[in-house]
Amino acid sequence: MTDDELRSLGHVTCVQAARYLGIPPNHLRVALEQGRIPVGTCIRGAGGRRSIHIEPERLIAYKHGDLNADLLARVERLERMITKGA
Repeated sequence: MTDDELRSLGHVTCVQAARYLGIPPNHLRVALEQGRIPVGTCIRGAGGRRSIHIEPERLIAYKHGDLNADLLARVERLERMITKGA
C-alpha cells in the first residue's frame, strides 16, 4: 500500500496499518496500547475490548521516520487528556 492509498482510505484499520508497517496486527495493537508506536490511540473498554483509532498522517510519518518529537509530545498529552475524559 502506498502513502496516497493509505490517505484515501479515510478510516485506517489496525490490520491495514499493520500491513503498511510490515508487522503483525496484534503487535501493533499491543504497541498502541502501551504507547510504543505513536500513530494513534488504543483504549480498553468494558470487557477488555480495544477501541483503536489510527491517524493516517502520523502512520505515514512514523514509517518514514518524520515524526517531530515536540509536536508528538504535545499530541500525546492532548490524547491522554481526551481519553481520561472518555
